[in-house]
Amino acid sequence: MSGAPAKNIFWQVTDSVAIGTTAHLEGIVLGKTLVAVNTGASSNGRLFAQTAVMLQMSPSRQLTLDEPFTTHSS
Repeated sequence: MSGAPAKNIFWQVTDSVAIGTTAHLEGIVLGKTLVAVNTGASSNGRLFAQTAVMLQMSPSRQLTLDEPFTTHSS
């Protein structure tokens, strides 16, 4: 993403979203139905869905809109 801040990255999905085991996602996810973050996965951003957001023992870091970009390690 060429060093873009996570707060400026948007993922718009028309169905469910699954972030796989040990994966890391940067940005804001706008899911139509479900956002599932599997065990061992991590995210730096915000996760939104119309139905449910499920975190299975996964670290998630919420961004504030005025904070500088930082890396996240799990």
